[in-house]
Amino acid sequence: MKTQQGKAVYQYFADKKDEIETEFGSALEWAELPGKNTSIISLSLEGADFRERDEWETQFEWLATNLERLDKTFRKRIKEFVG
Repeated sequence: MKTQQGKAVYQYFADKKDEIETEFGSALEWAELPGKNTSIISLSLEGADFRERDEWETQFEWLATNLERLDKTFRKRIKEFVG
């Protein structure tokens, strides 16, 4: 995605931050990264150590659940943005 278009998408989402986080069900991490080609909206599992195999099942369940939530929250907004 071209830099300007990517920044426009980020700004579109940032303008709806409260709505997005309410629908998602928790806060997300927002990083506009001025001067960079990209901006980031992310979510992380605090304390996760992917080197610990005995934690993988819990981590994968967290990942699957949150990927579904992100998809549900952002998919319709992406469609709105592209028209």
